[in-house]
Amino acid sequence: MRTRKMKVLITALVLAQAMFLSGVRARAASAAESLRAASPLSAAALHDAAAAPNVPAPAPADARAAHRHPQTAHKAYGSYSGTLITEPDDGRSPVLDLINGAQRSIDVTIYTISDSQVVDALVAAAQRGVAVRVIYNYNSFANRHIYPNDKAANAIISAGGQAHQASSAFTITHQKTITVDGATSLIMTFNLSASYFSNTRDFGYITADPAQVGEIENVFQADWDNTGVSPSEPSLVWSPNNSRDKILSIINNARSTLLVDNEETADTQCMNALIAAASRGVSVRFLTAVLSSSSGSGTDGNAKERDVLNQAGVQAKGATNHYMHGKMLLADYGTSYERGFIGSENFSSTSLDKNRELGVILTNQSALQKIDGIFESDWSAN
Repeated sequence: MRTRKMKVLITALVLAQAMFLSGVRARAASAAESLRAASPLSAAALHDAAAAPNVPAPAPADARAAHRHPQTAHKAYGSYSGTLITEPDDGRSPVLDLINGAQRSIDVTIYTISDSQVVDALVAAAQRGVAVRVIYNYNSFANRHIYPNDKAANAIISAGGQAHQASSAFTITHQKTITVDGATSLIMTFNLSASYFSNTRDFGYITADPAQVGEIENVFQADWDNTGVSPSEPSLVWSPNNSRDKILSIINNARSTLLVDNEETADTQCMNALIAAASRGVSVRFLTAVLSSSSGSGTDGNAKERDVLNQAGVQAKGATNHYMHGKMLLADYGTSYERGFIGSENFSSTSLDKNRELGVILTNQSALQKIDGIFESDWSAN
């Protein structure tokens, strides 16, 4: 009898272990910016201003070739595989396809919108009965007596859509997002103006993750109504709510490699975090924009900070093959700790602490692979 009970107990333990391993496998498997309408490559100076914690010991320098563990060492955000867009490579097609496929609603939050093809697609959507709503940056432009978004807003309103000046609660509404039918969102680093489809290095991410899309829509509605909101989705990076903490977390927890694209180098805390990462043995490479001066002197506004970074062990270059407008981080690619970020957030205190901005943390392997390939190509070209 005792032997029989023992066999039953062993069988139960084996089944429990199998169920646990099956669950692990299942989880692993699912797992500044200036007014460019006036001058596409003008300085961030025309933009409205757009101590590291304890971290694990660095991984070996050849982490790219390291064995990939079957289970990631961090949270895999959502079980929905998104699609990465790169500009200028992908052009307008992904944006136009998303808008043209809308059946019920399109919600847009944008810094600048003037591209005729994009505006025409939104107008056509409104005319066929889609509920089109656009929140566009206004106050920081009006303070300079320039109104780059008015033509598009008026065209959308005339077609039966709605266009809403962004709240003055934010220094700049710099978020760049399109959500269709409450089910699919495109999170962009680029604006909806012509130069971003031909002259700039930028990124976008199309997601159908209900948690991500739901929160984007909740924040859109709050911003539309000019009411407060406290976003909490772990994979989304919002200014002024949590972007500083989440971006610094990626930098501060990098173990072996860190690739960075950003238009600006103005935030001291972010620059110090990059230096601290290099000091603890992380290979840090940073491509910045080459900024012209608003005074016409031709001085690159990022040059001085690149010199400081290079002297402190960060490898920093000014990108010349494309205007570097994208904001991207890729940490520990090729290891079990890999994760990325794309978003509208510049390395400036205004962008991180005072603007409305949005980015997304990525664990999607195909997206990370594409980001890595684009960065390596850009690095080699500069």
